[in-house]
Amino acid sequence: MGNMQSKLAQEALKLNPKIVGKPGLPELKLKNCPRQIDAAVQLWETELLNEEELALVCRGRLGNESGNILASTLIQIKRKEEFKLPRKVLPELFEKISQCEQEGMIIEIVSLFKSELQSHEGKRTLKKLERHISDYLLQYGSPELARSMQEAKFAFRYDQTEFPVDKDNNPFKDMRPEKEGAEVKDTGLPWQLYALKLGKLSPKDRS
Repeated sequence: MGNMQSKLAQEALKLNPKIVGKPGLPELKLKNCPRQIDAAVQLWETELLNEEELALVCRGRLGNESGNILASTLIQIKRKEEFKLPRKVLPELFEKISQCEQEGMIIEIVSLFKSELQSHEGKRTLKKLERHISDYLLQYGSPELARSMQEAKFAFRYDQTEFPVDKDNNPFKDMRPEKEGAEVKDTGLPWQLYALKLGKLSPKDRS
């Protein structure tokens, strides 16, 4: 374990210690095991291999039995991590959070938002975090999540100079000024009003 460079390789060994082979297994040289496992895992981490190719590489480096075990363990870890909720609310993680939401993790996402809001440091940090949460709700969030955050009393008002945008960083189409160059009059409103326009909240939810 101490010779594993990759954290994913360490996790694979913890999850399935049989990867290092059974005593007396002739095709596995234990002294080469850390380097060979790290090499196979690195190719898998950089997405250079598909699942079938991963099994071939692992068998070639570790022998048939240990290679098959390593390949299946890495595939198992990756499938679990696909729906592992991030610990932070950042724009670059919106798609990952959305993926988890589509798997039904509404309660977990609300808990993430609440814990982030409670652990913020300073007004500027809070303002930025609230903007991220609001942007996520408008860009990716489902009506169910929007209602949950409304019930949790989440409040955020965009500044007069700010305007909510879609996933491509463009203003939402139904919120653009009617004429090009016209002044945007809807800025400075609470996120709930934009959610109403997008159909993520209903007037009943707002009341």
